[in-house]
Amino acid sequence: MSETNVTSYINLIKEHSIGIEVLKKGKENMQISLLSYDSRNAGKGDIFFCKGRNFKADYLSAAIKKEVSVVCFQDLTNDCKSLLDDHPELAVWRVSDINKTMAVCAAHRYGYPLKKLTTVAVTGTKGKTTTVQMIKNSLNEAFGIKASILSDMVQGATSTLTTPEAIDVHKAAAFALEQGVTHLICEVSSQGMRYARCYGIEFDISCFLNFGNDHISPNEHNDISDYFLSKAAILLMSKKTFISADCERYTELLRIISNAPVKNICEGSLLEKEYELLNKLCLFPLNNKPKIISFGRINTCDYGGSLSKHGMINVREPSGENVDLCLTLPSSINIGNALAAYAVSRELGCTPDEVFRGILKTHPDGRYEEVRSADGKITVIVDYAHNKMSFEAIFDDTEKRFKNIPLTAIFGCPGGKAFNRRKELTETALKYADRIIITEDDSSDEEFSAITDTMLEESKAFHHPSISIIKDRSAAVENAVMNALENRESRVILFLGKGTESSMKCSDGEKFCESDLVRSKKAIDKYNSRISITNLFSDISKRQGEKLCVCICKNENALDNFAESVAILLSSGIELTAVCETDSFSYLRDTCYKNGVILYKIDLNTHIGNEVHHPPYVKVLTVNENLEENGMRYALDVKADSLVYLTCSGGILLNGNNISSDISFDYMKNVMLHTKSPYLREINTALENGVKECAVIDGNQRYGIALFCYGKGYSGSVIKKHT
Repeated sequence: MSETNVTSYINLIKEHSIGIEVLKKGKENMQISLLSYDSRNAGKGDIFFCKGRNFKADYLSAAIKKEVSVVCFQDLTNDCKSLLDDHPELAVWRVSDINKTMAVCAAHRYGYPLKKLTTVAVTGTKGKTTTVQMIKNSLNEAFGIKASILSDMVQGATSTLTTPEAIDVHKAAAFALEQGVTHLICEVSSQGMRYARCYGIEFDISCFLNFGNDHISPNEHNDISDYFLSKAAILLMSKKTFISADCERYTELLRIISNAPVKNICEGSLLEKEYELLNKLCLFPLNNKPKIISFGRINTCDYGGSLSKHGMINVREPSGENVDLCLTLPSSINIGNALAAYAVSRELGCTPDEVFRGILKTHPDGRYEEVRSADGKITVIVDYAHNKMSFEAIFDDTEKRFKNIPLTAIFGCPGGKAFNRRKELTETALKYADRIIITEDDSSDEEFSAITDTMLEESKAFHHPSISIIKDRSAAVENAVMNALENRESRVILFLGKGTESSMKCSDGEKFCESDLVRSKKAIDKYNSRISITNLFSDISKRQGEKLCVCICKNENALDNFAESVAILLSSGIELTAVCETDSFSYLRDTCYKNGVILYKIDLNTHIGNEVHHPPYVKVLTVNENLEENGMRYALDVKADSLVYLTCSGGILLNGNNISSDISFDYMKNVMLHTKSPYLREINTALENGVKECAVIDGNQRYGIALFCYGKGYSGSVIKKHT
């Protein structure tokens, strides 16, 4: 750690050309403990930073009671100033920029940890979270568990910001170093840049995914130019930058980089307004002209990509070599995310095979999460989509995946910010959905009725027949699901905006609540309780006499859902065997027994004798390792017609295209042969040695195995060897 005396911090602030006025010196020889901006986390000996539009005297009072040593502020109310006058023991500093002051002090306090890590910064209007997870997973495939995402390293912070406050950024980086992390991947938002949370950092790599109209309001960005430049500044704070050539602002980004360094600005190159804002956002002077690497669907890109008819991405490397990627996330916007992750990971030393496996494993929580009814008629899709770009992508992709199935959209708009969304989201939904439910989404200090009035006004021009307002999100999704039941129809329900978030910002503060994923599961459970399960799978009898081997991942949902389906399969005359990990067997045995099925445990060295005379029973092979490979070998031993992997990880939709994907074996063969990815290598071997079909099925879906045998309504992929 760096020097902790007060003088070292004052000198540091001055070195960065930040104005500082020491109003009170406080105690002699004062030593600084930590840095804090939240009175709930303040401690004795801290520098406490008074920041935020809503900062109150109560916060300052709470920090003083915890015996902070220094109070640093940019602007304070009279109530706060009176509090400081009552405490002569405090050192008090007034600075010209509280956010930059926090950033430089935090870097100093934690010993400049980001300089000791390989750092990647990802920005864009949409796709940051998915892309950073793809990069992290790829790096960990290559180097072991040595890569992490910045937000995963934040310890004890209450903020839910995309880019944490500067103190949390450097504290998290220091913690990452302690944990042996070598590569740190960061989501960088426009607000994070605007409020100097990354001020002073030089990233090894930056990545610009896309840009769309968003975050324009008095509380965010004044105009689209301010929003764009706040994102663009990250490129000038990095040694190497990856830019999507598909981005509508691609040419402007190249222009900004070509004029760096901008100490001697030429007339006509950068506008004065641009220069002033970029200079404010970045660490002066702007002395970086990063190496540019392009990616996208344009042929001239360094890393070009195109979507094949089978739903895979064909990537062309700078060398001219072609590589196939499985896109496990259905939304087309993830094509750009995967190309970005591939390009960045390759430049950081990953092999194509390692990136393939990393992307295959990526399925972030709250991104295109599907919850299906037991009869396969109702699909609720939970997603964080909350702006025009993400709405257009998810509605278009969903319409293509679920052809001729009516669509319900459930969404809202936040209060006090991003006012353009009220028009843009409503217009987009009206083009695709035949039923719309407007619900609450972080109304904050604005009345919910004021938000909905604006959204309804936008809908008048469309003469839409069915728009409802249901403020409570749980009631909204239950209404959509049960309405479909009453009408005896198949329906897709897009439940958008909140994903797996478990809080809601209201006028009286932030309240904890169930996530949209939990709400959706409860609504579907209610639906399932109203339908008759026994008659759903009568068509499974066509598989009578077939041998099915199911390989079940170590996940409670997958184990439960297998247990629910097993009696249905056996009663249909299917010969069933299963494979699970040894320490999952007891749980699986107990849950199957509740459904009237007895499991008999075997291992690689034992077999069930002739003494078993108590059907219905299922032989279950238990293994301690290599679940996928041993499952495949057991399927070959029992001469199974079908091998199914029941999983709750990524890779369910191997081509990211259809609800139930019947993929050409001939097309997939080369991909499967040249990868160490779970499932694909084993599927190839199984199909080459007598198994007729292989599948990867979503273990989170109730009755998923039964629906697979039924032939429709399941979520997953099927690969058959066509003869």
